[in-house]
Amino acid sequence: MDSKFRSIVAEATDHAKLVAWDTCHKIYVALDDEEARWYVEQEFECFIGSPDAMLDKVCEWYKEAHDNCGLQYVDATSTSETSTESEHFSEFHRIIPQGAEARWDWTIQEEYWEQRESA
Repeated sequence: MDSKFRSIVAEATDHAKLVAWDTCHKIYVALDDEEARWYVEQEFECFIGSPDAMLDKVCEWYKEAHDNCGLQYVDATSTSETSTESEHFSEFHRIIPQGAEARWDWTIQEEYWEQRESA
């Protein structure tokens, strides 16, 4: 992954409890313990390590997802205040959107051109 991708994802992995992958295209950065526990319980492929190790793992999964699926994205998630003991709800924070490319600074094409036009 290029340095821009790594920089964007590193902002999330610096605060992560774990990173998780559905082994297809969904890659998540869990930002709290309850969220991390949910990914483990749902049997996602999970990895816990230093922020740099989690960043490396996200990059590895992203490349693998790109090679196998082409629909990959990275979201950070945190437990929603609306969660209860019986129901878990997540808040999603987009890191790398689906369809993002390096040539658009890791945004989607429409957002890239909107940002360029408003600059």
